[in-house]
Parts: sequence; C-alpha cells; structure tokens
Amino acid sequence: MELTLDKARVESIKNYIDSQEYAIGTKRLYKLHLQKFSDKYVVLNKSTLKASLRKFTKSYHRALFKIINEYCFWEDIDFKTTIPRIKQKPRKIPETLSLNEIKIMIDSVPDEYKLFIRSIFNFGAGLRISEAIRIAWHRFDWDDWLYYPPANETLKEYGVMGKFKTEEEREMGTYLILETKRDKTFPVIVPKKVMQEYYNLAMKLNILDEFRKPNYRGAIFDFGAETYLQDLFQINPKMWRWKYTKHAYDWVIYNLIKKYCEPALNKKIHPHMLRHSKATYLLKEGVPLEEISKQLGHADLRTSMIYAKVSMKKVKESMKNIKTI
Repeated sequence: MELTLDKARVESIKNYIDSQEYAIGTKRLYKLHLQKFSDKYVVLNKSTLKASLRKFTKSYHRALFKIINEYCFWEDIDFKTTIPRIKQKPRKIPETLSLNEIKIMIDSVPDEYKLFIRSIFNFGAGLRISEAIRIAWHRFDWDDWLYYPPANETLKEYGVMGKFKTEEEREMGTYLILETKRDKTFPVIVPKKVMQEYYNLAMKLNILDEFRKPNYRGAIFDFGAETYLQDLFQINPKMWRWKYTKHAYDWVIYNLIKKYCEPALNKKIHPHMLRHSKATYLLKEGVPLEEISKQLGHADLRTSMIYAKVSMKKVKESMKNIKTI
C-alpha cells in the first residue's frame, strides 16, 4: 500500500495540518519535514517510511506520518501506514531553583528587566517565555483591581466610574494569557506587589487615562519589535509574530540568562526552570494540583504532574492522619 505525494496532495496535507490545533512552530516543523520528504520520495510506503525514520529521528518526524494517516482517514483515501514503535526515553525533569537562587537571578539582570524575570516566576503558576515576552498593559484587569463598583452595580455594567481603591485595599490582580500554546486563552493570578509595581511603572511612563488606568495597547518589554522585519509584519502578521517570538526568546537567553544569570549562579540554567520551580512551590504549599494545572494552562493534568514534582516530605505529611489497617 502506498500514497503518491504529488504537488497537489502535499498542499492538501499542509492545509490539513493548518486546520489542526497545533502551535504555530509545530505546524511549521510538520510542513517543513513533509516538504523535505516529498522532495526526496515520490511515494510514501513501508520502504520509504523506514528509510526516512533512519535519517530523521525526532518525535515530530514520526508524528507527521500519524497526521498523514489521519488525513487519509478524513479524506476517505484508502491508505494507512504502520509506524514502527520506538522505546521512549523517560522525560527528564528540569531541576527547580531555590528562592535564594531566583533572587540572585533577578538581582543580576539590568534594572529594566528585573520585573520581566520576576513576572515569569510570579504570574499564575509561572509563565512560558513566549508568554512573558508578550506581556501587555491592556491584558491586566485594571478595573477590578482599581475600582469598587457603585451599589447594586458591577464594573462591567457601570464602566470605571466606581470608587477608587486605596493602595491598601487592592488585592491580587489578574492577567489574561492570550493565544498561547494551541491558541489557548486563560486568566492567571498576579500577586498584589507585582501588580502594584506594574501600575507604578505605568504612572512613571505617564500612560494613565482620565480614569487613572493604563491605556496603552503595546507590549511592556521591548525586544526590538518596532524595527524587527516590519515588511513581513505588513504582509503576514501571524508569521511575523512567530519569528519575533523566536527572536525575542533568543535575545532573552543570550542577553539576560547567559550574560548575567548563569555567571551569577555559576551554573547552567534555563528560564523555564522558573516555571517548574513556581509550580513545585505551590504544590508544597498545599495548592491543589488541579488549580496549579489551570494556572499553567495545561489541558492534561498529567502534564502538570511533570512540572510539579511531589516531594516525599509532602507525601508523608498528607498520609499522617490516614488510619493503618
């Protein structure tokens, strides 16, 4: 059984990939490998599949052929290939950082990026770098944090004309993570102190409107967005966003982490360790795993269990009052 990969068929499979709920970068990898495969092999069969998997060994290479099987099923094409199984290596869990190490990281970077590093750790159960890069003023719920609604009204119905809260009356705020992995959108909690620091920064930048809330739709942290591939931004904003995120990600790794944080801690680190650490600390403090999973933006609780390592100390504490049979 074989499937002919002519130009029309390849384009049709690419369209199918675009229709699925994959991250932008994942779609790009699948389509890139599909093109490489079809350039070398005219047909997909048992022989060409094995030849390809000997050369391309990444998990997404194998996943592509599963997608092709799905495509054929939905298009009612009489083709299905059996993908050889491989023994999966156990997923390596990155180490967590102590609170003291996180403080050293924050202290080591230039002042204008201290709040950026703190936000990765403090927002929700920890942010992905791609989410932190796009932190923007308009995604904070300033109305709820700044105002009391009038009697028998809600801020949503009344606008922002309620009583202004004092700094002491303000509690934790919320921030909306928009179009993250798999295009998910969900709110996360922002600690009171961090929320106040963002508000103080907005006052310093003089971007408060007549209702005393930040009224600016741009990103807060600048990694050269205004000058990066502006021609591409005009032609294909979605592709520009993917490329800019990769550019900003690399900038953070080389200009903050490797330049300042690693020398300060004298060890190799990755900013995603901040996210792992926050999830683990929340679990140790007794926050239910289901709530941690929601703040991490995970669809599957099993993924959160990888992020939040359960210590034996917590297990012992949990089992103290269980009766022995």
